[in-house]
This record gives sequence, C-alpha cells and structure tokens, in this order.
Amino acid sequence: MRETLLANWRDAAFASLFGVKSISSLKLSILDNMIAAQGGIRGWLAKRTKADRDVYATAIERLYSGAAIASDLALMAFRSAIQGKIIILDDIERKHADLSVDEIAGFLDELLELSSCRVILVMNSERLTDFPRWMDIREKVIDRELTLSPSPKESAAIALARHPLATPLTPLIESCGITNIRAIRKIATEVDWLDAGKWRARQNSKTLRAFLAALTLMLGAHLRALGSVGSLRSIELDGTGSIKRDDHFKNACATLLIDENSAFFDQIDVLLRSGVMPTEEIEAMLASGMTDETRYELQFDSAAARNDHIWDIDWSDEDALKQCIRICEASAGLADPSLLSHSLQTLELVGGNSTHSTNALSIFKKALKQTRPIPFTANGFHPAVLEALGSMNLLVSGNAQSGADEKDTRMHNLALAGFAYASVLKLPTTVASYLQQLETMDADDMRFVVPTLLSRFEKLSGEEHPQWNAAKAFDEACRQYVLSKPGSRRARLIDAALKGGAPAR
Repeated sequence: MRETLLANWRDAAFASLFGVKSISSLKLSILDNMIAAQGGIRGWLAKRTKADRDVYATAIERLYSGAAIASDLALMAFRSAIQGKIIILDDIERKHADLSVDEIAGFLDELLELSSCRVILVMNSERLTDFPRWMDIREKVIDRELTLSPSPKESAAIALARHPLATPLTPLIESCGITNIRAIRKIATEVDWLDAGKWRARQNSKTLRAFLAALTLMLGAHLRALGSVGSLRSIELDGTGSIKRDDHFKNACATLLIDENSAFFDQIDVLLRSGVMPTEEIEAMLASGMTDETRYELQFDSAAARNDHIWDIDWSDEDALKQCIRICEASAGLADPSLLSHSLQTLELVGGNSTHSTNALSIFKKALKQTRPIPFTANGFHPAVLEALGSMNLLVSGNAQSGADEKDTRMHNLALAGFAYASVLKLPTTVASYLQQLETMDADDMRFVVPTLLSRFEKLSGEEHPQWNAAKAFDEACRQYVLSKPGSRRARLIDAALKGGAPAR
C-alpha cells in the first residue's frame, strides 16, 4: 500500500498508533510525517521563524509533550499542509489502552469534515482491546472495508517472493500455519547467510529441511506466530536450561516430520538467546549431513546399477559403463574407501576395467590429501583402493581386528541388488546358508533384508526364471526358521514378513 501511494499519490502521510495515548500525540505524528523533508516540526518551525531554535526550545518541548493547546495550535498552523491529503493510520490495534476507538472515530470525522482528507485505516480489528465497541461504530466511519486474510501459502508467496529457499520453506510455513508476513520474513532473514547457489541445488535435502523445519518451528513459537501447531505457545526450558521436550514440543515436531532430538534445535536456541546465528556450527552440521546423504545416494545408485544391468535389457552396456564411471568418480571425491570399493566392483560387473577407473582413483588420492585421514585397516577393500592407500602410507595391519568381529553385509547387499548378485558377493544360495545368515544378522539388517528378499521372490515369474532356485531357497529357509524356533523374536519377525505384515521390533 505504501509503495502504491508513494508511486501514484505523492500527497500522503503515514502514522502509526503503536503506543499512542492521545489524539494530540497522533496529530503531531501525522504533521511530523507530512513535513519530514523539512526536518519535521522542529525544522519547520526554525525555518518559518528564521530564528535560533534555542529561543523556542521551551515552546517546542511543550509541543512534543503532547499538551492539548500546543498540538491544537500546531494543527491550526498546518491545516493547509493536510488539506485534501491522504492520511494512513497503521497499527490501530496496538494503540495505548487510554486511547479509545470513540476518540479515534471523532478524530476521523474531524479530518474528513474540516480538512477534506481521505483516511486509510490499517488494523487487525480482532486484536483491538475494545473490539465490541469498534464493531458498533465502524459502519459510521468506514466507507469501504477490505479484508486481508491470507492463507499461510499466500503469506509465504508474499514474504518469500524471489527468495532462493522459498521452495523448501513454503511447505514448512504452511505446516506451522504461519500467516504473519513479518514473521515469515524474519524467518527467511535468518537463512540469508546460507550460500544460495550451493543450497539451491540441494533444496530437497533432508538435512537442509531438518534445519529449516527446526528454525521455522522455534522462531514461529518465539514470535507467537504459530497457527496449526499453536499448542506450542513458546519454547520452554527445563531445570538445566535445555529445551524442554514435552508433549507439546514432540507433537509440533511430529507435525513437521522432524526429529525432536535434532541437534539443530540447540543451535537455534543459541540464536534465540544471543541474537546471533551460530553459522559455523550449522554449516558444519549441514555439510556433514549432506555428505552422508550423498554417500547413501551413491551406495544406492551403485547397487541399482548392478540390478539394472542384469534385469533391464533395454539398458545398453555402453550406457551402463558411463553411469558406473560417474558413480565411481563421485564416490572417489568423498574419500571413502568402502564406498569406492563398492563402486569399483559395480564397474567391473558391467564390464569396466582398470582404464575406466584411472580418473576415479586419481580423484580419490586428491580427496584423501585434502581430508588428511588417519590410516585405514585393510578390510575387504577393492585391490585398486588398497594399492592407492598403500602408496600414500595410509594402511595399517588388520591383525587388530578378527574376521569374526567384522560385520557381514552380504545379505544387506543382496537385498539391495537382487539374487543375481549372490555370485559376486560369494554368498551361497542354499537353504542351509540362508539359515546361518538369518541366525547371525543383526536386528537392523533383519528388518530390511527379510521383507525385501521375500518381496523379490514373490515378483519372480516362475521356475523358468534364472534366479528362481536362489529365491525359493531363501523363502524355504525363512519358513524352516519359523518352525524350528517358534516364539523367538527373530521367528516372529520372519513370520510377520512371510504374512505380508510389518516386521516385529
């Protein structure tokens, strides 16, 4: 509204009623805004009298004291200044309790009748302390009424226009039910220090969303702007000064699908206490989380490439090779020998050789130099990775760890890639072998591996399928295990998976 009036109607004055106790003070505020270019009332008086301001110091102080006579004299002196102007009165709901809406209505009538002004009132009428009285008299003073009642999405569109992180922020604003545009802009301002170009490319990142969700929730509560999660009225602290994670807090976190124990909450708490965003700590947390996400994505891409190469007859060997080279080079940049080993094995599975992995190994060495890692224990790494680590003196003897202590991840990888990958994993596909694996897998692997492999078996076309025997053997192993150890936790989990239900925990 301010931009529109200033662009199309220069003769306008703005005044806020925030904390205003009397009409006299309001008049002075309007007049001061009208002649602001001339130094306000004080400057105007000095120029008008062409005298030293000190001579009129007492009179001016009386003028600003809000004395009725002083303000009325000023209004009479400046009546020509406000004649026919547009007057905008804002924050009516934030007026002082001593100033009634009846007085405001009388003042409006004075402006309209004596000065031929047009007046625009801006207010949240429902927050008026004398709201019932306003409802009784408003039709007597208001010619036209426009109601702005935006939804959280509409408010976000206004407040986040052209903001680089508008896409991930908007659904969070909606979930919190925040309609206050100022509050949304304050939330957005607190993330402006982020490198927009860097994070724009990762707007779907779970880590970035976790930070933005925690920020939106805590700042929304701090600013009393929450709507649909309004049960969280404020951030409460426990006896140790830590955030109280009570039921209200947990419910609000559940609404935003965010971990109630997220470390981002503690960092944002620092912001609320000190007024300074701990940017270095948050950037480190974001970078670490992004790296973990990238590592997981590459692990998944590598396993998917193995599976697709076997099952997707439309995927050419050339395209598969290009995809695997890309995965290897991306994996190498993370300086993770286990991940690179997995990617190199995938590369070989689709027909790649040492020539195709040369650039990835070069990237791997450069990344290791930058990270300055501690030496690695030789632990099932790809031979090319072992050679690279050895050339950089980053290998130590593996005698400190026995093979029995090393986690066997072959069943997990089998679930990721499919039964056709069993030979690459050197995993027997007999009933006896599967029974042994079912007995030794940890709970996390059990919950993932068993339902996944049973699902793969159900999707096979029949006995003519090349992996039918391996898949059938796993199904048989699961059924034998349930019969042999009825009532055990592992048997209950397997039985639930066989019946298509959720695995027991």
